[in-house]
Amino acid sequence: MKKIAIIMFSIFLTVVYSSCGKCCFKNTISEKKTSSDLARFLTDGKYGFKDRKGNVVIRPVYLSAYEFTKEGIAAVVDKSGWHYINRWGKTIARPFIYDNGPDYFKEGLARIVSQKKIGFMDKWGRTVIKTRFQFAYPFREGRAVVGKDFRKVMMGSHELMKGGKWGFIDKKGKLVIAMIYGEARFFEGGKARVKINGKWITINLQGKKIQ
Repeated sequence: MKKIAIIMFSIFLTVVYSSCGKCCFKNTISEKKTSSDLARFLTDGKYGFKDRKGNVVIRPVYLSAYEFTKEGIAAVVDKSGWHYINRWGKTIARPFIYDNGPDYFKEGLARIVSQKKIGFMDKWGRTVIKTRFQFAYPFREGRAVVGKDFRKVMMGSHELMKGGKWGFIDKKGKLVIAMIYGEARFFEGGKARVKINGKWITINLQGKKIQ
């Protein structure tokens, strides 16, 4: 009986480990399908990218580089600064620099820069809001603060915007709340604090004053 019990237990363990192995294998394959097929490599102090077979797809010319995202873009640095490239090494956008690196994606969009103007791109590197604003903050609740006619003041390593007029755009880049405010805060819970004629008021997502 003991011998039979040991044999049955061994068979049970074999089945369990086999099943586990299959599950783990499936998960690994699933992850590979959703990740980029290009991998970063370093040689002689420069970064490039290879495919899964080890073929060099993008030559090592970058001083620094992030891995490609599953959407197919990577942030890299060369002598001209930060930029986003596609899978063929072509520059598709210049990121707005925040915390010494590319701007973070907020609500699926990140800030980009061209001719000293700011716009937004999506995670696939497509420009969804043209670079036409003097300044823009990240999106919150489908709205982003944009401004004009301000002056920049350095506060440590960060720039602060003083004066000017501020309003809000939606994710299509439409100015949905006019740039008439002396200051403007992010939306939170459908409300935002703005300053007009020296007084702070609260508005809703449509720009209407809330009592």
